[in-house]
Amino acid sequence: MNMPTAPDHLLIDGLIVSKWERATFEDMRRAGISAANCTVSVWEGFQATVDNIAAMKTHIRNNSDLLSLVRHTDDILDAQKNQKTGVILGFQNGQAFEDNLGYIEAFADMGVRVVQLTYNTQNLIGTGCYERDGGLSGFGLEVIAEMNRVGIMIDLSHVGATTSQEAILASTKPVCYSHCLPYGLKAHPRNKSDELLRFMADHGGFIGVTMFPPFMQAGANATIDDYVSAIDYVINLAGEDCVGIGTDFTQGHGKDFFDWITIDKGRHRRLTNHSAETSITAPLGMRTIGEIGDLPKAMERAGWSSERMAKVLGETGSGNFRMHGMKSDSPLPAPEPIQLAQAAGKPHYMLVANDEKVTWDDAGNIHFLPPGNDTLMIFDIGTDPAHPKEVATLQIENSLFGPPTNLAVTPDGTLALMANPMAWRAEGEGWKPGPGELLHVIDLTLSPPALIDTVKVGRQPSGLSISRDGTLALIANRADQSISIISIEGKKVSLIGTVAVDGHPVAVVFSEDGKRAFVAKMDKHRLGVLHISGHHVTHNSDDDILTGLVPYNVAVTPDGKLALTVDMGHPNASDGNIDTISVIDIESRPPRIIDKIVVDDAPEGLVISPTGTHAAAIVVQGSNCDHKSWFYHRNGKVVLMKIEVKQVTKVSEIEVGALPEGAVFSPDGRYLYIGNFLDADVSILEISNDQLIDSGRRIALGGHPAAMRSQSY
Repeated sequence: MNMPTAPDHLLIDGLIVSKWERATFEDMRRAGISAANCTVSVWEGFQATVDNIAAMKTHIRNNSDLLSLVRHTDDILDAQKNQKTGVILGFQNGQAFEDNLGYIEAFADMGVRVVQLTYNTQNLIGTGCYERDGGLSGFGLEVIAEMNRVGIMIDLSHVGATTSQEAILASTKPVCYSHCLPYGLKAHPRNKSDELLRFMADHGGFIGVTMFPPFMQAGANATIDDYVSAIDYVINLAGEDCVGIGTDFTQGHGKDFFDWITIDKGRHRRLTNHSAETSITAPLGMRTIGEIGDLPKAMERAGWSSERMAKVLGETGSGNFRMHGMKSDSPLPAPEPIQLAQAAGKPHYMLVANDEKVTWDDAGNIHFLPPGNDTLMIFDIGTDPAHPKEVATLQIENSLFGPPTNLAVTPDGTLALMANPMAWRAEGEGWKPGPGELLHVIDLTLSPPALIDTVKVGRQPSGLSISRDGTLALIANRADQSISIISIEGKKVSLIGTVAVDGHPVAVVFSEDGKRAFVAKMDKHRLGVLHISGHHVTHNSDDDILTGLVPYNVAVTPDGKLALTVDMGHPNASDGNIDTISVIDIESRPPRIIDKIVVDDAPEGLVISPTGTHAAAIVVQGSNCDHKSWFYHRNGKVVLMKIEVKQVTKVSEIEVGALPEGAVFSPDGRYLYIGNFLDADVSILEISNDQLIDSGRRIALGGHPAAMRSQSY
């Protein structure tokens, strides 16, 4: 087992804070470092930090044979190709932002790509690891939102536990511990508990393991093998796909530097007693930056596979210092309104409707069971998206028949609406389904949430959509061939009108501006267009948009540019043939299909992430069919698509459970929850680098999930 020698493999250091001079840069190249997060600010304010950035850029210019500046991830690969070290400008403190959010974009424009929120103690953003932790401030939440917007990665290495957890939940992009060690190996306030390390990993973050001697288990007697053991400890907790190195080399600095860096704000009380002469001697075998290149040999001695070595050292973007926050060369988006309570982990509800009246045997025969056992389960996926928490379970009738979109949550999170497509009627000694006509209203502000009203609507109410202002809802009535118009005034929900449509409408969705809605007509192979003015809704079939065969579900991107339909191909779902997703440009006049995405047999569920970056199609794959059928599969799967303006690309797929139906993204778009009807559980998938990853966690429901939906927009 041999690792390629530098510069043939990526080697990324999560943090170096050495003395910036030619000798250091030569040592970085000697080690074969492809890129490093190089500290240019700790205690400095705005102007002093600008001076430091100018000085570092002068170093890069004067040492251009060794260095290049990293602004985005491609620059790391370019540095590697040109046998240089890419310099990632980083801060170890948000002190340089002072109290001015505008400075954040200014620093991003200068090339800053990583900023640690606090350094050991309290600042305007939050609390450091050496003080009683009061969590993020309101200003801190605004800082995180702005860093997300401009493309600066959030570092939490010296940050307190509470502030760290709140920052992880508040950020819409993965964050990092660029340089840390586990508290489980040495009890030290700068080290991270097992729980914090898992929490970071569960939320898609990066963990760079440091070898700073005062935090190592063996202290000043530590060796390079001890360092590899510490990395192993973190991998055993968090997995190798999110762990890398963050050495925290302080090479070239003397006592004056350590006296300054270990005093609060560089001029107040002393925080630690590190001595430049003794305790800051790097581990034996890695005394200098140049010896980082010997890490592969130590990893090999520890029995590491070449794949693990490559991930941790930096060769694969999925397992190393992943600069999720790095912006591209495209213009920055406009600032978005900051919802402080939401960012701090406000509950965000996911509805799971269980149908206990339908099942299949191994021959693919459907069986109808007595009613009375259906439930609506309500989960909080906002406080901790990696671990959804059940809030309430209500006894409410529901049905599997129809797309898994017969329920929704109002944008303000106060109400849940759930239509029941089918009503069960006794027939001889058995039961038979017929069209239902009821819409249930649940008050989510009550503790626990409760059913407060039931409204009669059209026959076989199936797909349901709520407008983005929360004042109007539309329901596709399959048996009536109509759309019910529902007004929402506070907690009062009323049927105010009906619009006839040709064909059998199964799903409906509002456009971004609320002036149109799109309805899937599965038997016509078309997408109907509804025109909306206030509470007045009209339909003209001349406006229909062609789709693929049997459109069964429809969704619109948050920016209102595209509509996607799942074209099931056969009215009975699985038939062994591949099916498609239609990509429709709804900005064009008239709207038209601009692309087709090929998926597998029988897509039913369809969901677009709140961030607008991904869509997921849920594919049945014959998992409820005769087990002897040639197209039967034990499990269904999820197909992930990446959305870039009007380009949609299939990027990943993964197997889930049997007869998957509903799907919900977490509010930050990092997690995807899939309801597996026959397995009676929910799969929790993670999304990292446009790839689906099975977290290995499932939510056992005690019921069979027929439909799932989350808070609108």
